[in-house]
Amino acid sequence: MPSPANSGFISLKSGIVYIEDINKTIKTITLIASERNAFAQLCSLKPICGKEQALTAFEHARSAISNGTAFAKTPELEFLLRLAGTKKIDNALKILGLRNGKQEVLLIVSAENERALDETEKEIKRAIKFGENAELLKTNLRRNFNEIKKIYCITDSELKALSDMPKEKALEGAAIERIALVALED
Repeated sequence: MPSPANSGFISLKSGIVYIEDINKTIKTITLIASERNAFAQLCSLKPICGKEQALTAFEHARSAISNGTAFAKTPELEFLLRLAGTKKIDNALKILGLRNGKQEVLLIVSAENERALDETEKEIKRAIKFGENAELLKTNLRRNFNEIKKIYCITDSELKALSDMPKEKALEGAAIERIALVALED
């Protein structure tokens, strides 16, 4: 499995999928990405504030893998740990994990070049019947504000300390802070 440390092109897409078998879906995505020396991960969209949070988590995972400080054995799990703001795989999967049935998801793909990125993304979307909808990511924070706040244990006082920002930006900033603090977690 290639490391996101070597990946220069990144794509984030939100959409809807119907999953009949989580393990089969994950294996399909992993196989498609590995055949193209790419990185790919699919996770629940609900706890994600926006692109900035996802890209920050990706960069933190990339850095941890490059410098040997990763908590997980695979880049895909390292990304989920960083995105969830935890060192515990069970917690990350509880927060970001897929479930059987119809759901809103985030697909992140990274590859060494644009062609590999496009081919990987296109093949994954086809294989899992990914119904792309960019508006889902754009509106997710507003739609799931209270749940995101609860998931990341962000208090009203934290948000008040960031009162010079709109409340959605303040929440995203606090969630991103959780990504940075995961390395310090006991």
